[in-house]
Amino acid sequence: MLATASNRRAHKSYSVSQASYTARSAIRSFKAALEDPTNGPGIQAALYSLDPNDPTDILEPQILMGDNSMGRIGYWDNSGNWKDNCIKIEAVPGRVDWVYNETSDEWIPYNVVLVTSTCRLGREEETVHAFISRNTEPETHDEPVSDSEVKGLQEAGGNTFENGGDIYGGLGVGLADDPSDGLGAYELNNEFKTHTTLNFINASVYNLTSSFEILVEGNKTNTVPVSGTVIMGNCSIKNNAFITLKKSYEMTKNYRQKDIPYLFVDQLIYEKQGTNAPYVKAEDDTKFQPFNIYAGTMYYPKQFMAKADLYLMDEPVIDGAGKYELYEAPDAGLAKDKEYWPEYIEYSFPSEYMKGSTPAVPKGENYFGCDINGNTATEDNSGSRHLYKWTSSMSVSRKDSYDAFGGNIFCKGDFHMGGIVVDGDLRVDGDLYIEKVTNAYKPVISGNLVVKGNIINHSSEITNIDSIVGGIIYNDGLASGGGTATVTLKPGYEKIENALYPGYTEIETAELDNRELKEENGEIIITDDGIQCVIDGNTYSTTPYILTVPITDTTYGDSNPAVITTEPKTRYEVDKDGKFVFTGEGEEMVPVQTTSEKLYYDDEGNRCSEIDAKGTYYIKSGIPDVIVPFSEANSVSSGSSKSVPYSEFVRVYNSEAYPVNMTREKIYGEYQDGKFITHPETKLVTTLDEARKALSWNKTDGAFDKSAYPYDDITFDEAHADHLISGSLSDDLTITRPADSYEYYVLEDVDMNGHNIYIEDAPGSVPTGNKKYGGGIIRFLIKGNLKMGGNSRICLKNMPDTIYYNDDYGIEYYGYAEEDASGAVIGKARITQTNNNLLVGSIKAPYMDFDSNQGLGPDSFTYVPESGDSVADYKPVIIGNALINQIKHYEPGGWMNNFKLAYTKSGTGSSHSSSETDSTETTGDGKYIFTYFTS
Repeated sequence: MLATASNRRAHKSYSVSQASYTARSAIRSFKAALEDPTNGPGIQAALYSLDPNDPTDILEPQILMGDNSMGRIGYWDNSGNWKDNCIKIEAVPGRVDWVYNETSDEWIPYNVVLVTSTCRLGREEETVHAFISRNTEPETHDEPVSDSEVKGLQEAGGNTFENGGDIYGGLGVGLADDPSDGLGAYELNNEFKTHTTLNFINASVYNLTSSFEILVEGNKTNTVPVSGTVIMGNCSIKNNAFITLKKSYEMTKNYRQKDIPYLFVDQLIYEKQGTNAPYVKAEDDTKFQPFNIYAGTMYYPKQFMAKADLYLMDEPVIDGAGKYELYEAPDAGLAKDKEYWPEYIEYSFPSEYMKGSTPAVPKGENYFGCDINGNTATEDNSGSRHLYKWTSSMSVSRKDSYDAFGGNIFCKGDFHMGGIVVDGDLRVDGDLYIEKVTNAYKPVISGNLVVKGNIINHSSEITNIDSIVGGIIYNDGLASGGGTATVTLKPGYEKIENALYPGYTEIETAELDNRELKEENGEIIITDDGIQCVIDGNTYSTTPYILTVPITDTTYGDSNPAVITTEPKTRYEVDKDGKFVFTGEGEEMVPVQTTSEKLYYDDEGNRCSEIDAKGTYYIKSGIPDVIVPFSEANSVSSGSSKSVPYSEFVRVYNSEAYPVNMTREKIYGEYQDGKFITHPETKLVTTLDEARKALSWNKTDGAFDKSAYPYDDITFDEAHADHLISGSLSDDLTITRPADSYEYYVLEDVDMNGHNIYIEDAPGSVPTGNKKYGGGIIRFLIKGNLKMGGNSRICLKNMPDTIYYNDDYGIEYYGYAEEDASGAVIGKARITQTNNNLLVGSIKAPYMDFDSNQGLGPDSFTYVPESGDSVADYKPVIIGNALINQIKHYEPGGWMNNFKLAYTKSGTGSSHSSSETDSTETTGDGKYIFTYFTS
């Protein structure tokens, strides 16, 4: 009898638990492949084509676990042969499961396939089966079952806010639009503000009059970055500030680039006539508020002011005939074409940059303080063309090898410069052009000038480039005599080399001795090659051991039954406190083996890599917990000449002029072999795929998932609904909630006629916490046109005076839409508001339009958003969140005024189970139900 630990788990042995867990893991990996947008459709088609009458028609997906100490995956075929590194999938002859669908009140046939996964671990063997019931035809109706969270206002189509708005929580525009078809235009008039964590605009942004202001605010949820705005087209802003850094936003500890709020414009940022406002401004210049701007190409001849670092990501693209790839003006057929394009009338574009009569800007050719002809602006440059520092002191990002402290320009392409002021460095990968500036309006670069390419001076008055640069010039052309840069540590500072960053922890993994077996059991055989040991018919050419395994988070002992290994020691992961780490749940919890001798944890207790946790950094003497930037701790001198070769910059800063980890491909993503990929180690910006996936967009179908947002005939069948309301209301209507679950009300061509629909709690129920209702959920299914009329409301009967961002009101809205023979959505539902209306709850209708001739909402509330800063006397049109097609002004009712949305988490829960014992996977090819059992 082999010795075992006295405190081993009584409920199940390590070997059985590990084998069962590994067998299930193999099926989980298959489930993940089934859902994969790239490979999933092929797997789904293969499942569907399995012939239940042909026993030889099977699938054998390869499963490589990578670590044999977790067991070997395979299965026994019908001839008794072991098939290694794969699982078996076969149709079940004669079996069809019938699943009742409450929505359609009918039974749906599901074909059945069987998945078999066996794991062999030591002397143990565990087999797990999964029946996959697949609907014979893809379902087009179901209860809403999405885990998606709709944040703020999300629009599948485009939008035009003709007369302003105020949005909390999130803003999405054009999320369903296909970029390959050309991006639309997002037009803004008058005052429009967003107070959101993420704005994603899959379009170009044109601010025609007044202001479009993004307010960067702090938050109480520790979300980082606190704000991100993505614009996939061009961006042209006019009047007032574009980005405002509010007082509530401040970086108070060491941070990384991924924590910094940002604006990402994939194409061109450019100036409109009459632009007279800062791009990024701060309410309080004493606060430390990092901000990054990423843009493809820049064209700002006159005015551009920002408290930010500016990254210009494009490189010039020139074909074999010497022609540039261009950012072209919008379609000449657009009525407001001249409004859109930069200085359309004032500047004369050279013919090589014209396409017919349409002007264009060359991609990767950036203009700041000068136009495309080299003419420079003559206004005061310090007040109108200025990149400002974030602050005079900062805590530097640990992962970045360059100095980021605000007021820097990093240019991947060529840079054309007029009379600009740069508080930090100007770093150019391409060529730098000093255009026709005069001494009266000469450029000022307070930091270093770093140019990998050539410096071309078109100014007759700036004869000494040293005079416009406060730091060192790194350029081979100006430093033809060679020279080096000298780095000197300033008094009162220390350089810490190859050490843990402040707050990070290094933990040694637990190396456990496995117990030698040969003297206790087995047959010892002496051979010419030395000792061999035979255990249970298996021959080991080296000494066998019984695997030692963790049993609790602090104790360990022999595996039971014994797992035989030839390794004398085994390492296991431990957490920040040195306790063993387990994976799985319940009886399937198993310790995590590792080959790493050390693990690293950040200041919040999260696992991280060694490169994230250790490095070389600088501190002030006596203040070891605060990292300071390279530029604060060191003096860099170039000796008698201000110019040194470019290679000296690379040596001193360990970076290229444009940081290699800040390219578009690194921070956003890129296409490789027709597939879009990201680089997780450097990715900073939310992608279109991510914004869509968060809202249950089905990438395979190119549509929103019907299981999350049902809109078809069966869902809206009167027989399915608990109640039908239609026609004109003559009085207020009160709806009582069910005791639990949900209840449907169909609103078909309802004219509220200035009346209200109130929802009251179920009898005897009491609201608790942020759940502001008692009883079940009310679901409104809107068919046709819901006309709200003046002062109409759909809300709780007893609305609270104060609204919190994490409130839930238990009210949901869905919108009907027809499909034509091709499956295209037509005949959309709509909500029409005329004046002072209020909707409370979650609107989940990506094909429904929202027509509004809306002033403020009818009622005043105190609103507490994610920032924690209360807003008094707030009159929202929507309290909750909305995913719709688009909002537009009501024709012929005039302009849409002050559309306000107070975001809350209402309706963001899920109504489906993710349990493995009964889980549902919905894909582009249908729905699959997984049912597990163990043999």
